[in-house]
Amino acid sequence: MRTSIEAPAPASVDFSIDGKNTNVSLPFKRMVSRVDSLHARIAAAVTVIVTRWSSSRRSHDEAPIFRSIFKRTLNGRAATGHPAGMVRILLLEQSSRNESPVRGQTPAAILEKNMRFNLALLSLGILVCGSTAQAGAPQPFSDDLFFDWDGLRSELREDGIDLRVGYTSETATNVRGGDKDLWRYADQWTFAATLDLHKLLDIDHAQFKIAVIDRNGRNLSADANLDDLQQVQEIYGDKETWYLTQFWYDQKYLDGMLDWKVGRLSEGEDFAAFSCDFMNFTFCGAAPGNGVGSYWYNWPVSQWGTRVKVSVPGFGYVQLGAFEVNPSYLLTRYSLDLGDPPGATGMLAPVEIGWLPTIGRGLVGSYKLGAWYNSSRAPDVVENTNGQPLAIAGGEPLMRHGEYGGYFNFLQRLTAPLTGESKQGVSVFLNGIYADRRTSTLDSQMAAGVLYTGPFSSLPEDELGFAIGRTHVNSRVADVEWLQNELGRGPVGVQSAEYVGELFYKIQATRWLDLRPNIQYVRQPGGISNKASDVVIGLKLSVNL
Repeated sequence: MRTSIEAPAPASVDFSIDGKNTNVSLPFKRMVSRVDSLHARIAAAVTVIVTRWSSSRRSHDEAPIFRSIFKRTLNGRAATGHPAGMVRILLLEQSSRNESPVRGQTPAAILEKNMRFNLALLSLGILVCGSTAQAGAPQPFSDDLFFDWDGLRSELREDGIDLRVGYTSETATNVRGGDKDLWRYADQWTFAATLDLHKLLDIDHAQFKIAVIDRNGRNLSADANLDDLQQVQEIYGDKETWYLTQFWYDQKYLDGMLDWKVGRLSEGEDFAAFSCDFMNFTFCGAAPGNGVGSYWYNWPVSQWGTRVKVSVPGFGYVQLGAFEVNPSYLLTRYSLDLGDPPGATGMLAPVEIGWLPTIGRGLVGSYKLGAWYNSSRAPDVVENTNGQPLAIAGGEPLMRHGEYGGYFNFLQRLTAPLTGESKQGVSVFLNGIYADRRTSTLDSQMAAGVLYTGPFSSLPEDELGFAIGRTHVNSRVADVEWLQNELGRGPVGVQSAEYVGELFYKIQATRWLDLRPNIQYVRQPGGISNKASDVVIGLKLSVNL
């Protein structure tokens, strides 16, 4: 079995398209210097693909229309400096390193392989170039293709190209709390492609993934002045814009025991990973991002990083990562930037140990323990350079070297059907984080809940969920707030902890559509004990296209 990839000198592959000889594999430096020529060649290859596909499905009169559309899609972006160009250059270089056109391959086989590869490039181009314009976890996709697009997606999937489109919306209204009664709506579009590099480029046990996210809408927490520590619509996140969320390469070695991922990704994609079944931020995504989101970036924000995961048979896994800490990734103008924007402050290094037991008959569990260290310098949450409260004495903040924290994430299935592979049953979870009290305003969070899949035998895909959570404000911050009031600098609300409860019921309306009506109760919004509680009613909708 191959556990590594040899990289011979780049070779050239010549074949004929429309009567013209075209070379699609050039040395990397020449590709970079001849981007326009490269796009033209890709467009030529795509023309052949589209002609073959369209002629088998549509009349000959329609085929030129499809060819024209695809040509404009590619050539119209050739000189824009858009990330799609980088995708094509990087993948073509990898192709040149792993193709050998002379060793037993017929010209027809070479042509077919290159057409499949160029169609993969086209798919990535559509995902990235189609954009015109902090939160939780990736939208889960089923293995089924609910909309096959007249068979096109099945054909692409067989060739190693898996295209996915998802939509999620969250609508909420505050029936109690805030300074005004409002309805607010926020949504997210997910455009993703996964490339099986074994099928496309003969690279064993490897895949490449790209995802672009579009977020829109308004935030009830801000607009109604709920003043909560955790947003009631997790999908809103930080800013409403387009994001380049995933752009990574994953390679497995040693029969899958060693897994290496590198590229643009978020920490919460692999470390402290948790679903977003609920609508309140307290119960969504990797918990560290809910407490120290200034440097731990959850979906859809990504940064350059890498992760190495080692599977331990009979136990679980151990993994560690290294991610660039750069606040510029949070800015709108860099949300689609594939490069490395200015402003890097250090490196975030998380480590996680996961125990994955199966108890009894199919009662699977996941028990994760993790910690992180951020090498950046950060201001003390309270003190100035003289060791006095900054909010009272003024001055310059005391700068601390490094930030750290730890987390746990437990998920255990408690019941399961005696026969079959049904998902019906009860599961419980417990999540928690502890953050550096020197630099973190929110120093801890705890969340626990229960999920009951298939509460009714006639509705095996429906789900009932209930969770409670607590987000705690650093007591050092609370002490300064109390002192401000004592000195007549107030009134200032003294913060302690915010408590949240949420109940939802998922209605699996169709294979591709689910609805989750929910109700949230927030006690001590913002952690202020004398503030009236909030009650929010919402609806979460998810569509997999």
